[in-house]
Amino acid sequence: MDDGDCDVDHPFEITTLPEGRNNFAITVAEKLDYNEKSQFTLCLVAEDRAGGSDSLKSNVSEILIPIRDVQNEPPVFLNLPYSTFIYENNKVGFPVIHVTAQDGDRGVLQPNKVELTLDSPYFEIDSKGSITANTSFDRENLDENPFRLTVIATEDDDVQPTNQTVSEIPVVITILDEDDNIPEFSNTSIQVEFFENSPEGTRLNLAVTVTDADELTNAAYNLELIQPLDAFALVTETGQGSALVDVQVINSTLLDFEVRQQTNFMIMASSTVNSTLGNKTALEVTVNLINLNDNEPVFSQDGYYGKFAENVAAGYYILTVEYVISVEASDGERIKQTFVTLNCTDVNDNAPVFQRHFDEVFREEFDETIPDEAIIKLTAFDADPTSPNNEVSYFISGRDTEYKFRINDTSGELFFNGSVDYDIGDMAYLLTISARDHGSPPKEGTTTLNVTILDRNDNAPVFDGSLYTFSVREDVKSEYVVGNVTATDEDSGFYGTIDYNIIEGGGGVFYITTSKNVGFIRVGGGLDKETSPEDGYSLNITAQDRGSPPESTTCLVNIAVIDVNDEKPVFDSDQDRKYSVSEGASRGFHVLTLHATDLDGNSNLSYQIRDVMAEDEMGRKVVGEFSSQFSCNENNGTISVNEELNREEVETFSLEVVVRDVNAETEDQTDTATVIITIEDINDSPPVFENITDDLSVVEGSANGTIVTTKIRATDPDKGSNGEVVYSLVDDAGGAFRIEKRTDSWFVEVNYVYLYEQYRKSPHSYHSEECSIAVLEDVLRTNNIDRSLVKFELTRDRLISNIVKLEAQAKHARRKGGNLRVHNEALIDREKNDMLTVTVRASDRGFPVIFTEMDVNIEIEDINDNAPSFERHPYDGTVRENSDIDTPICKVTAVDMDATFGVLNYTIVFGNTDSWFKINSTNGNISVADNGIDREKTDEVTLVVEAVDSGYKRDTTEVC
Repeated sequence: MDDGDCDVDHPFEITTLPEGRNNFAITVAEKLDYNEKSQFTLCLVAEDRAGGSDSLKSNVSEILIPIRDVQNEPPVFLNLPYSTFIYENNKVGFPVIHVTAQDGDRGVLQPNKVELTLDSPYFEIDSKGSITANTSFDRENLDENPFRLTVIATEDDDVQPTNQTVSEIPVVITILDEDDNIPEFSNTSIQVEFFENSPEGTRLNLAVTVTDADELTNAAYNLELIQPLDAFALVTETGQGSALVDVQVINSTLLDFEVRQQTNFMIMASSTVNSTLGNKTALEVTVNLINLNDNEPVFSQDGYYGKFAENVAAGYYILTVEYVISVEASDGERIKQTFVTLNCTDVNDNAPVFQRHFDEVFREEFDETIPDEAIIKLTAFDADPTSPNNEVSYFISGRDTEYKFRINDTSGELFFNGSVDYDIGDMAYLLTISARDHGSPPKEGTTTLNVTILDRNDNAPVFDGSLYTFSVREDVKSEYVVGNVTATDEDSGFYGTIDYNIIEGGGGVFYITTSKNVGFIRVGGGLDKETSPEDGYSLNITAQDRGSPPESTTCLVNIAVIDVNDEKPVFDSDQDRKYSVSEGASRGFHVLTLHATDLDGNSNLSYQIRDVMAEDEMGRKVVGEFSSQFSCNENNGTISVNEELNREEVETFSLEVVVRDVNAETEDQTDTATVIITIEDINDSPPVFENITDDLSVVEGSANGTIVTTKIRATDPDKGSNGEVVYSLVDDAGGAFRIEKRTDSWFVEVNYVYLYEQYRKSPHSYHSEECSIAVLEDVLRTNNIDRSLVKFELTRDRLISNIVKLEAQAKHARRKGGNLRVHNEALIDREKNDMLTVTVRASDRGFPVIFTEMDVNIEIEDINDNAPSFERHPYDGTVRENSDIDTPICKVTAVDMDATFGVLNYTIVFGNTDSWFKINSTNGNISVADNGIDREKTDEVTLVVEAVDSGYKRDTTEVC
């Protein structure tokens, strides 16, 4: 016994029982726990002490102690730990994780059922332990993430305490981020004050933050600055998470308080990671410029000039500028100073100044009727204070080469003077308007006015042709573009945008799409030459602009459908596809011709054998390469024998023949047909003897008809009479033997249901009888009996036509034929021949007959049919009186022809009255047995010696 099989550490101890000597008990010394160890192996050593320690004897016995589990453990969870994640925006009911728990007592016969519970408003657990989400999560608005849940497993047990029936396990579920937020600004609009002419690089310090609430991996964004002036640039155009947004000056010349006191721009933020998110967010910024003292006073002219007569009266007006001068007079000694106030008269030293140095107006085009209302009223001011220097007249001073405009010279109102047509190029006019005062000399001021002509929907679309003709193959795919129609609209923009529609025709087969004012006619589906109108399709297509009301026009589109070879060939369904072929059919033998039809006019059919399956005569699949067994003419579908047939290997071929239209223009156009070819047997196989494993023998003298053996059997793989075997002896050992010339056959007892027409009220009757081959094959096939295990042929093929249903498999089978018998018993004599040889011929019943021969050796077994025979009668012998013991006298010899029974035993049966003589029982030597031979008592003795064989046959002779 291997000590490694014994548990050294165990919770048991051995105690001596008080009941008697050498009685012991194994008791539990410590607490047992099934979950720690479910069984113990104890090795008990028994020792005696007889004769002292030197003669100690012992014996070891192994005891297996299994531990029976009881209910004392709480549930246990499997597949720990439980931690997983799901993405936000999940569907309600989304499976999150599976929790498995079972009774912690593994060895009990009936484990407790375990119920799982979960206390959470966001998740629930079903009876199978599947945790699903009760809501769709938004990670950005979660109070906690990850969720730390507690799943409680409770055993269905009211007896145990709670600590033995309840277990808890933490489950951690993390909600992962998806890019589902666009970046947001902390303000949607702000106003800032900024000094004019601030140097380039100066930041506005917007103090605005842009934030994408997604995790950093999903929180990248782009910033875009949209501004009317190129005065600013973004400090950074990209960001991630949350960051300050600011702009800096790149062109300070545009920030001139004297030109503009305020400018506006917009900052757009969009997601970088997920461009499919919704609209961008915007920050509107208003910049109020702070004026700086960066300009000196500027006179309207470099100097002023005025004159007056010396005798003009006081108060005479000289100029609008008043100034005071001091005049000092001196006679050389005295000085006198006075102050003189001069009032200058006005001179025409100011040119008229328009309120704006550039203006722009927008007006719709018109045809012939000139609008009465003014386009714009222009106003110019002249700084001269008096008339006529400050009186102004207006005129068009430049760029109105076509005289499309006129201006009221007094009011400054501008009017159209002729028609303007946007569609022929009258899109904008840049006019120079002048204002001239009436001073002398007069002064002029100018302004630039841009008059933009707006288009109106005054033109209908026009096709570039009234009739379009296209053609399309019937096999094109959906959305294929058949052709395109084009219409033009002299209007622009929205009024010149054209949409196309099929208003009639097409039959739902075509539809039209619009791209860049071109209409693309596409195939919608169901295009088939065989079902389309004979003359094709005629479509009425309209082109319509987007004016209000819209303008439209129509055209006609003719579409011819081009036929395509798209019909599949089909094998003729009424053609017989089961054929029989002789096993001896030569290569090229015509089996059948398959025919298929194809509706396409230009079809070109090709036939091919795609797969071949083979079965033997019992319907079992034969594994092998049979693809070239038959050939198929690819042009006409003729199937012929291509290789030598062997029914004994394969009786049935199943050919999968495919026909293909090689002119097919669409998908692979094929059809398949299955052809069953049964091979009819020819007599091409000789009978084959089975090996005789036992030594054959017969007892000599056996009576005529004695069976020597029933094991001379031969099988022929051919079928029917070709496979029926009869036996004969070519060499019968001189007429000593004969063989039964009977057909080798099987008889099988089978139960079947037999229907009697005359007993319709009770139609089912059970019979048991020797059945035909057809019935037997049905039995084997119905009951899934391996055909190779039951080899049979019948002398007759008696079909039972009214068998309705087979009930059971074959009960038993017995075999007949091939019995070798004794024909002439006189020749069966071992003493003449101890071995005879016969030549057995097994012939089939086919045509021509095929046979096989086999030599069979038969040993002749010996019998005791011969008695011993002495060589002489009598024998002579002499001996002196008083001769010594063992003195030889003579030797007698007998012969027995039998081999088995020829061992002889010699004895003196008479004449040895005084026991003077003895004989060797084995070799027949006679010698002196007693030295007391006395001639005076008798001078002649006659002994009778007997020889006995082992079969107790005997002979005697005399010794004198």
